[in-house]
Amino acid sequence: MEMGRRSTSAKSIVSAFALVLCLSCGGGSGNNGPASVPRSATVVSLNAPQSAALCDWINTRLGGYGSIDNCDGGGSRHADSTQQDCVSGLSDFNACPSLTVGAVVDCINASGGDLCRADTSPACAPINQCGRADGGA
Repeated sequence: MEMGRRSTSAKSIVSAFALVLCLSCGGGSGNNGPASVPRSATVVSLNAPQSAALCDWINTRLGGYGSIDNCDGGGSRHADSTQQDCVSGLSDFNACPSLTVGAVVDCINASGGDLCRADTSPACAPINQCGRADGGA
């Protein structure tokens, strides 16, 4: 899973997924995700400020917008380039309307800020199994 613009928006989100995240937008509550975004909310139901807060939280946890994780065995995973890229990428989850913010937060926390771990972390299974429009790229 790659959490960038297609971060699962992890990168895909949730991919992202989040991913995540001191929060700069909307404040935060540590490992529980951004304070302004309920864990039980679905990713696709978030309004603009909530989406921005989730993206900021995720990308903060991943090392900041534009950060890159080099994976063991080669390859790399990229965080979102900008907040707008992340927010736009959240629409990739329209194909998985039941995916919750809590699932994204749990994935990001389990990955320890390393996107390379998101592909194999059991906590990221809800995101990895989500039928995203981008096919999980």
